[in-house]
Amino acid sequence: MAGEPYICARCAAAGPTCCRTDPANSDKCFPLSDAEKDRLAPYAAALHLPAAATEENTPEFLRLVGVLFPDRKDVLARSFPEGGTHWRLPLAGDGTCLFLQEDGCALPRDARPWYCQLFPVWVVRNYFDRFQPETCLLTREAPRLADVFAALGMTREQAKKMYGSLCRDWGMEKE
Repeated sequence: MAGEPYICARCAAAGPTCCRTDPANSDKCFPLSDAEKDRLAPYAAALHLPAAATEENTPEFLRLVGVLFPDRKDVLARSFPEGGTHWRLPLAGDGTCLFLQEDGCALPRDARPWYCQLFPVWVVRNYFDRFQPETCLLTREAPRLADVFAALGMTREQAKKMYGSLCRDWGMEKE
C-alpha cells in the first residue's frame, strides 16, 4: 500500500500481525478519538467498510489505558468513563482489522489512527519505549529502538509529534 513501511507490508503478508486480536479481547483494542474516526471515515466509505465500532469501557480496558497513560488518570476518567463506550477500529469475526489486506493496511499512512502509525513505539513520561509482541516482524528484526525508527521511516521528532497529536485528539494533554 502507498506509504506503507516495507517491514509492515512484509509482516502483513506473512501474518499474524499487530492488526489482529483475539475476538474475545476486542475490549482491549486501542481506542479511536472522534478526530481519528473522522479522518479515516472517507477511506472506509470508499472501501464500503465501517469507519469504527463501539466498544464498552470495561474494567480491563480502563486498567490497560491507565498503564499506557500513568500520569493522566484524572483525564482518562473523563475521556473514558466507567460504563461508557469508546470507538475502536472495526474487526472481522476472527479479530482481524477490516482495513488489513494481504499487502498491508488499506488506509494511507496519514489517515491511520495515531497508535497504528506509532506501533510498536510508545512514549511514557517523555521517554520512548516499545511494545514487543512476538507476532511483530519489526520486533524480531529491529533489536534497537533506532532500528525501529529507521524501519518505520520516521524520526524521534515525528514520533513525539504523533504522540502529542494522539494526546490532543483524545483530550489527554497535560493541564
